[in-house]
Amino acid sequence: MAVNMKNIIAEALVSMLRKKNADKITVKALIEVCGISRQTFYYHFRDITDVIEYSLRQAVQDILSRSLAAGTPEQALHVFVSSTVENYTLIQKLMQSQRREEMEKMLLESARSYLKELLHARIPDLSLNYADLELMLDFCACGLTGTLLKYCSHDFTDTEQLTHRLFRLISGQMTDLPLL
Repeated sequence: MAVNMKNIIAEALVSMLRKKNADKITVKALIEVCGISRQTFYYHFRDITDVIEYSLRQAVQDILSRSLAAGTPEQALHVFVSSTVENYTLIQKLMQSQRREEMEKMLLESARSYLKELLHARIPDLSLNYADLELMLDFCACGLTGTLLKYCSHDFTDTEQLTHRLFRLISGQMTDLPLL
């Protein structure tokens, strides 16, 4: 079986992030952990940020496939929420880095990508024009990401309750009040 060097490098980075802050991880340290040359690293990635972006895309694909296998939309949302809670320490280390702005953009884009793929898979004939769909995805990605970052920062997060409340909010079941 062929070795997927990109995955090996990405997994090593995630492992390193569990032990140290993102700003402390260098290409030199990463290639030492992987037992590869600089040339091999740069063949696959531009820099550490590129590895982080690749790792996030891989995580989104995993979460998406598990969400699509879920029986209900609320269960699908629970996959996303619980994955965020489980990986909050890693997310927090990324957000505390000197590249916070880049990391924030990546997290938002990951949430947006997840929501877009989930919508297309679950509601293939969604009748929204392109501009409305884009606005909805941006709004939901920002709201979901911000809310999860806030609530995951607590020592204990009841993922079932948080998922249920988010689902009620997103689906419009939380309130019958008109927004305007």
